[in-house]
Amino acid sequence: MSTAPHWSRRMFARMNALLSPITFSITLDDHRTVSRALRPLPGDRILCLASAGDTPLNLLVHDPAEVVAVDLAWPQLHLAALKVAAVATLTRTDLELFLGVREFGGDPAGARLRIYEVLRQDLSADAREFWDAHLGMIRRGVVWQGAVQRIAPLGGPLVRLRRVLHGQSWSVDDNPYLLPLLSRRMPAPDRLPPYLAPHSHPAVQARAGRIRLVHSGIREVLRDGSGFDCVALSNVADWLTREQVDDLLARVAAATRPNARVLIWSRRRRMRSSRPLSSVLTAQPALQQHLRHTDRIGYLRTVLVLNRLESS
Repeated sequence: MSTAPHWSRRMFARMNALLSPITFSITLDDHRTVSRALRPLPGDRILCLASAGDTPLNLLVHDPAEVVAVDLAWPQLHLAALKVAAVATLTRTDLELFLGVREFGGDPAGARLRIYEVLRQDLSADAREFWDAHLGMIRRGVVWQGAVQRIAPLGGPLVRLRRVLHGQSWSVDDNPYLLPLLSRRMPAPDRLPPYLAPHSHPAVQARAGRIRLVHSGIREVLRDGSGFDCVALSNVADWLTREQVDDLLARVAAATRPNARVLIWSRRRRMRSSRPLSSVLTAQPALQQHLRHTDRIGYLRTVLVLNRLESS
């Protein structure tokens, strides 16, 4: 069976490349869904996707020992590195200004460039080179510069209509994910994701150094690593064949500790496997159903929450 991504994924990737080198500048993984599925404990080692950097930063509220954030796309890693450096260094007001969450003063674009000059010394050489070549994205606020964030407002009316047909409000002002996605506005401070929220930002800032960014595929990290207590795989299954899903789950079983928690979902199709779950992984059907219906993005077709058991 071919291991090439489905044609729709290839078209999606090409369209994104035309709009921006960064696909996601805001991670479309509801932090509430991730936390409820993983139930992280202080001292846990967590593996997740880097994406736009939001998920690894949000997970710091749980006081993990380490968050290993993985991505194959260098631009996503450079964005994550910039956000981590900003969170670690800036006051919350300057962080909101720099990222583009809020506009302050008469020259926000100039202020962002001045802040970047301070932050760039904390970036790797590759990340500095990338951002030095994309200062326009810095000036405009990086949270709005992803290809998805640029094009998604065009589909806003359809998403709002779908919400109404499902018995929800036309307004998305109370939704911290759909509001910036469809309206290019950030929610009120008490609805911001944890790494930006007033009550949790200090803890996240103090723990920012616990994030380790890795340029790799998730399956390779699972093959070479071990001892993870939580694994958040987002929708990686959408890009895999059935055989590759089987391989992914086998690697999860091998790389996690007993009682580890795993979250994986599918956005484009039902996640398919050609074999039953490993004997050391058990699904949580009630929780899966609950999370699928309470996720605030609202387009998950399958949610799989797994617990790692003791080996038999």
